[in-house]
Amino acid sequence: KENLYLGTNQGLFFKNINGSDAFKLMRGTQGQVWSLRLIDDTLFCGHNSGTFIIKESEAIKITNVQGTWDIAKMEKFPGLLLQGNYDGLYILEKSKNSWELRNKLEGFENSSRYFETYQNKIFVNHEYNGVFEMDVDSSFKVARNLKIDTTIKGANSGI
Repeated sequence: KENLYLGTNQGLFFKNINGSDAFKLMRGTQGQVWSLRLIDDTLFCGHNSGTFIIKESEAIKITNVQGTWDIAKMEKFPGLLLQGNYDGLYILEKSKNSWELRNKLEGFENSSRYFETYQNKIFVNHEYNGVFEMDVDSSFKVARNLKIDTTIKGANSGI
């Protein structure tokens, strides 16, 4: 919209996209920004200290779960988002006009920086452990049938 956002290892910075002012640090976002995702007109910030929704020049923290790597839409489940964190996967749910943390996906405790969904399956790439494949129950609360493929791993692996 009107602002340009820049996520850094020092925090989230912003400025008016048409202005000549310098970037300003957004209050409350000091630290590592891992991702910025625009999902259905809502800007999410994945951050070392949790998850924020960004509204113009304000950061509203919606989770305190450490290390939000990324957030993704699940096409077949419009009221839910999948969030990858240092310690696993989480589900965000839209409640009224806001997003909130609903649950951690039980049965999976690995860092989830890179992940993809396909139907009720989730794939997570962990550069040192390999690619995890798991089924998820219909309520997105429990990981089942966890498999790991260790043939593709290393510092530059991705999904």
